[in-house]
Amino acid sequence: MLNEIYVNTVLALWKGEQGEDEDLEKPILYRVLWIQRYEDLVIMINTSEEKGEAPSPEMFSYSMIQEELKAGNIEKTIISIPRIYLSDQELSSKDKQIRDQRWSYLNLIASKEHLPEVFFKHKRSSLISDLHNQKGISKTLIWRILRRYWQRGMIENALLPDYDRCGGKGKERLNTQKKLGRPSMQSQLDEDLKGINVTDEIKHIFRVSIARWFHKREKRTFQEVYELMLARFFNDGFELVEGKQVPILKPSHERPTLRQFKYFYQKENNTKDMIINREGSRRYNIRYRAVEGNLKHRNFGPGSAYQIDSTVADIYVVSRFNRKWVIGRPIIYIVSDAFSSLIAGIYVGFEGPSWVGAMLALENAASNKVEYCERFGIELAEDEWPAIGLPEVLTTDRGTEYTSQYPKHLKRTLNVELEALPPFRPDWKPVVEKTFDLIQGLAIKWTPGAVLEREKERGETDYRSKAILDIHEFEMILIECVRYHNKRYLPSYERSPAMVEDELKPTPVNLWQWGIRKGLGSLRWVTKEELRMNLLPSKKGRFTRDGIRFAGHVYTCATAEQKSWRFRAKNKEVIEVEYSYDPRDTSIIFLRHEGGSFEECYRLSDQYESTKVNSFYRYEEELDKMAYEEQLSRMGQDENIQNRIILRAKNAAIVEEAKQKTGQAIKGMNQTARLKNMREKQWQEKERERQTNNWTIGQDQPSKVKSNVVPFHLDVNPQENRLQQTKADLLRKILEEDEES
Repeated sequence: MLNEIYVNTVLALWKGEQGEDEDLEKPILYRVLWIQRYEDLVIMINTSEEKGEAPSPEMFSYSMIQEELKAGNIEKTIISIPRIYLSDQELSSKDKQIRDQRWSYLNLIASKEHLPEVFFKHKRSSLISDLHNQKGISKTLIWRILRRYWQRGMIENALLPDYDRCGGKGKERLNTQKKLGRPSMQSQLDEDLKGINVTDEIKHIFRVSIARWFHKREKRTFQEVYELMLARFFNDGFELVEGKQVPILKPSHERPTLRQFKYFYQKENNTKDMIINREGSRRYNIRYRAVEGNLKHRNFGPGSAYQIDSTVADIYVVSRFNRKWVIGRPIIYIVSDAFSSLIAGIYVGFEGPSWVGAMLALENAASNKVEYCERFGIELAEDEWPAIGLPEVLTTDRGTEYTSQYPKHLKRTLNVELEALPPFRPDWKPVVEKTFDLIQGLAIKWTPGAVLEREKERGETDYRSKAILDIHEFEMILIECVRYHNKRYLPSYERSPAMVEDELKPTPVNLWQWGIRKGLGSLRWVTKEELRMNLLPSKKGRFTRDGIRFAGHVYTCATAEQKSWRFRAKNKEVIEVEYSYDPRDTSIIFLRHEGGSFEECYRLSDQYESTKVNSFYRYEEELDKMAYEEQLSRMGQDENIQNRIILRAKNAAIVEEAKQKTGQAIKGMNQTARLKNMREKQWQEKERERQTNNWTIGQDQPSKVKSNVVPFHLDVNPQENRLQQTKADLLRKILEEDEES
């Protein structure tokens, strides 16, 4: 049955014997028109429709064809003519009209009552002549249509016109003196204004203009490029207009039209090259390239691949130390699972974009989320945010944080492989990129302090001054956004047949849990100590007599107290330490011991209840506080310098005035006369000072010296008062004599 042939079967025949170059030869294709097995007769026609060929039905031996089919010298094949299989709805009215008209008269000679006689030349000529006499149709036309009918499968649609093969599509027109193309309205009114053909010289001008003005980042329109080309290459000189040279264009019938220019461009260029030249390869890859698939086939389950990325939040936040301070825009890191679209971890702070910020987000992705949310006073069920563990692959972009030496450490210690995507290709990690859009719309856009897309109008309040959230409150909002995202329905998620069978509702949490139940993915459990050792940033320093100094605080631990490290450091012993810290919380740091173990270090100030306050501050906030204190100190020192300068200026003025007064007084005196009787002069000065500043009980201070001292009004006898004053004068005189002796 494999070698059996039927009416309409197409056979491929090779001329002569097949040689070594048989693959280079083209076979002759025949279509079977009639079969008479008992007469060993097969009538076929050559299907070639090339110009100059007019094949007629030919007779072959049925048994010979069978033998050649068995020997492989003749093969069955097919001829595809898509146009003849179009439905009437897809055909134009003109096509259907021509087909039906041709069938109306061809049916008279191609009907079954004339088979197989019509295949023989004598009978066929008689039928064509009769039809010619009846309908007045050309014999040549009748024979051409009948031949096409047989060659194309003997169906009515074989009579459709071949308008798609008309006009020499894609072939270069020969340049003639006659104007090519459709006549313009202007040429119909005046034959002298028929226009010009596009010559090789004009084509060169087209290419130069396209390269110079159209294939550029300025993104000029075709109309602008066309006008620039006319001004540059199709002008009749220049004239002065307001003192400037302006090109005068040739008449419209002596220059190419915009339609000719566009047609040339579309013929020689393609849309892809145009976009790349005008937009650049980066934007083409992101916005315009054809989507050839997705990443679902690579992600076998939860944890097979995480996608991580960062962005600067479009919102300004305030400081928790002083809510009057607007401190800028925080950094958001998000880690998303590529299989389920679950947000596995986040980091919010001012650390980044950097390797530290990325690792803190990965640490959050691998940690228990219930404990994480408790720090914010948020009650969370484990099944609301079930992501715990490290992925097999971490997909990143080519940021500087991922191209340094640190990724090698991550592979060696935690066996997480980093997959760096090509530059400027965010479309290759669509899960995490789409999450940023979601957070922007839900958590940021309508919050006071958000960055507005439009420019600020004159007189409008600066949106930065509207900031009200601190970094802690902003992270709480993001946590609520994550909870919403992880349980939201994903309408565009393409479920597998197994998911459909299980009637799985496509939400990130459901997809994650379904994958875990099915044993899919490559999640790996790690301890908290392993995460801290390999993901938290570390520093080296010395244990001082106060403790470990970090972020403006002093820390100690049980080991340091037991081994008297503070006492030993105070007595000049050098104690080198290495510690890790979590930038999200500076209340504790982690001392790294030899062998890889950790020990928590607490702040010394926290051990005193009187000074203990809410210590959940971030490392960046502590740095802000230290910077603010340093700024105040610098300003205070500047004030001190200014005050000292003022002091020196006043002192110098007093000294200068005294110098003038003294100079006038000692004018004409020598040094001996000036220093003579110094003790007597000192005594006289003391007496003068005593008289000036003298005060007694019951008497007001002298009027020369003003004072705010409230006098004591005691009931004292005046005579006793004079006696006490005399005794006081006597005592002073005795003391002064003792000093002189």
